[in-house]
Amino acid sequence: MLIFLYGPDSFRSKEKLQEIISHYKKVQKSALNLISLDADKITFSDFYNNFKISSMFVETKLVIIKNIFSQKDFQEAFLDEIKTLAVMKDVVVVYEDEQPDQRLKLFKQLTKGAKCQEFALLDTKGIKAWATKTLQAKNASINNDALDELVRSVGNNLWQLSSEINKLANFKQGNKKKKSDVEL
Repeated sequence: MLIFLYGPDSFRSKEKLQEIISHYKKVQKSALNLISLDADKITFSDFYNNFKISSMFVETKLVIIKNIFSQKDFQEAFLDEIKTLAVMKDVVVVYEDEQPDQRLKLFKQLTKGAKCQEFALLDTKGIKAWATKTLQAKNASINNDALDELVRSVGNNLWQLSSEINKLANFKQGNKKKKSDVEL
């Protein structure tokens, strides 16, 4: 099985990757076959050899491969084996924390033959919804003026916004956050 996670919103894509890893660890108790690789540091044969090694445990492998769009040789070899990888019982997650070139043959093949999720940057409305949901998950609430000020000052950098939300959630716990709290 192939899963393809990509896009410029590295915060949400990283969250999704962590969700996949957590689910794998819950299902496969030992998690001995969780492998994370970077195509910048290995060859395709190094990557592919992970599927030839059989474990004494009958466990599905989860192989995460990052940065395959930065290596032309790796892309071509991956394309040659993409149909085989798609039907294996093992799971391959292709993770790109940027927007890959959509004109590339590999990109087209992955979007056609893999479970894909794109993480585009959120617009202002999406950022506000995300921030509100994140605050609620931390048992905190915020009024509209404060939310506007928070989004205005941080923008669409969810890494920084997450940090600011953590500060707000821990500040005056139980109270609805006001604009003065955000400014402080």
